[in-house]
Amino acid sequence: MSLKASLPLFLALLLAQPAAAAEPLPDSVVAGRWKEHELSFTYSGFTSKYSCDGLADKVRLLLRTLGARPDLKVATYGCGDLYGGPTEFPRVKLRFATLEPSTEGATALPAESAVPQPAATAQPFGHVIGREAPRLPVPGAAIASEVSAVASLPGEWRKLRFDRDRPRTLDLGDCELLEQFRDRVLPLFATRAMEDHTRCIPYQLSGTSLSLAFEVFAPVPTADAARPSSR
Repeated sequence: MSLKASLPLFLALLLAQPAAAAEPLPDSVVAGRWKEHELSFTYSGFTSKYSCDGLADKVRLLLRTLGARPDLKVATYGCGDLYGGPTEFPRVKLRFATLEPSTEGATALPAESAVPQPAATAQPFGHVIGREAPRLPVPGAAIASEVSAVASLPGEWRKLRFDRDRPRTLDLGDCELLEQFRDRVLPLFATRAMEDHTRCIPYQLSGTSLSLAFEVFAPVPTADAARPSSR
C-alpha cells in the first residue's frame, strides 16, 4: 500500500483513539446531591464593625452568590445592642445546603433535566434583634428539601470571583469578613482552581485588595430562573 493510500487509514485510526488527556468541557453537566450544613459564625475584625443584622445580610449575600439552596437560613443571636448598631463580635447561625458532585461517578445529565428549586422569598431590610425576622414560607420548600436530600439533580462547575462590587455591596471594608468567610464557610462548598490574592491591612483601606477567584459546583439554572420577571 502506498503512503498516499495509507494516509486516510492512519488518520481514521488516530481519531478513533480515546481522548484520555482531554479536560472536561466547561459546560458539562453532572449529577449532584445537596449536603446540609449548620454552624455558628462570629466575626472579629479591626477595620470594619457590623451590627448583627448587617453581618447577616453580608453572609446571606455570599451564600446565595455561591449557589447555596434558596431555603438557606441566617439568624442573628446573642446581640446586645437593642438599636441595631455595630457590635464588637456579631454572631449569626447558618443553616444551608451546598451541592456536591455525586460520588457515584460523573454521570452526564442533560441540562434540560434541571429540577426547579424553591424560589427565595424577599428578605426584609432589617431583622429583629436576637432572631431572624418572620417571613412567609416558601411554597414546597420543605418537600423540596426532603426530596433533594436523596435525589440527584444537575450541577455544573462555574467560575466565580469575589471582588470589589462583585457581588454588589461587597467593598474593601469587607476584606476581613471575606477572609474569615473563606476560611470557615467556603470549605463547605465544592470548589476548585482557587486563586486568592486578597490582602487585608488592619485599620486602613489603603493597600487593601479583594481578589478571590475559583470554580464552584452549583445547580444548573432553570429556564424559569433565567426568565426575567414581568414586574
